[in-house]
Amino acid sequence: MRNYYILIKFILSDIFVTFFLIIFSCMINKRVFIISNPYGRWGNRLILFTYMIAWAKQHDAIVLNPSFVEYSSYFKNFDRRVIGIIPNNIFKLIKIPVFLHDFSNESFKRISYRKIKMMKIFCFDLETENEDYGSKSFQNLLSSKKVIFFHGFLFGKRNFNLIKFQRNYFNSLFKFSDNIISRSEEIIKSIPKHKIIGICMRQGDYKNHFGGKLYLYDNEYKILIDRINELLGNDYGVFVACEEKKSEIIHENAYFNYEDPAVNLCTLSKCDYLIGPASTFMTWAAFLNNVPTCYIDRDNFKTKELRFFETTF
Repeated sequence: MRNYYILIKFILSDIFVTFFLIIFSCMINKRVFIISNPYGRWGNRLILFTYMIAWAKQHDAIVLNPSFVEYSSYFKNFDRRVIGIIPNNIFKLIKIPVFLHDFSNESFKRISYRKIKMMKIFCFDLETENEDYGSKSFQNLLSSKKVIFFHGFLFGKRNFNLIKFQRNYFNSLFKFSDNIISRSEEIIKSIPKHKIIGICMRQGDYKNHFGGKLYLYDNEYKILIDRINELLGNDYGVFVACEEKKSEIIHENAYFNYEDPAVNLCTLSKCDYLIGPASTFMTWAAFLNNVPTCYIDRDNFKTKELRFFETTF
């Protein structure tokens, strides 16, 4: 009996949220784009949020992303009450009482997976194979629905130019908190070199990702650092952003920062060059300040000429 009560409670709450959003969008005369279920971690979430904001600017919509509260303390413009943003009004953030966050977030997830399709509301799976997000059909979808729930990640064809020319806007919107900036500046000051090359050390799940093609062992990162020192000389210091704590020192001539993603992301974005296996984490850091980046894998990290380019995502 209790299970039926809980099920009915969920259904009623989701119906309430659905119709509230339709009425709300009509009242403010704007569309509502909702990131209904978070995908992945830092890089994936920031990239998805960025595209959603860009689409909202195009179609006079607002973006709701309540799950971003998990990262809110790391960014100056976000706090526990921020549930979304009106992108055409610079930094106009939508706030709700703290206790409503979990309520709305869970309802958004459930509604999205129910794949509701009504005249004014739509649930869209971003992971649809070969979806072209710049296509006329997709743009028509964005402009024709009042409320759209998005889940998944952007595995289709993207239009980076939509993001590229708004780099300053996103850099300001996702400005790190004073605490994160201060800790990052301390790291940079402790590296007594004219320029800094940042290495994004990705291991963990990368051991099996793409058959291990992007996974480098500790000794291979040491070889990479030796090679950087040899090729770039004494003008460059080396900063290494690492996900997991190491029991041994990998290299004496590099600064390693462990298990500290927000500080790592901030510090990587302030480096002069970046290098590492392809990841949304490093790519987002490169995007913020347009840092030239070199992507490597275990087949070419020793032989490839270090060539750095502007990143896209």
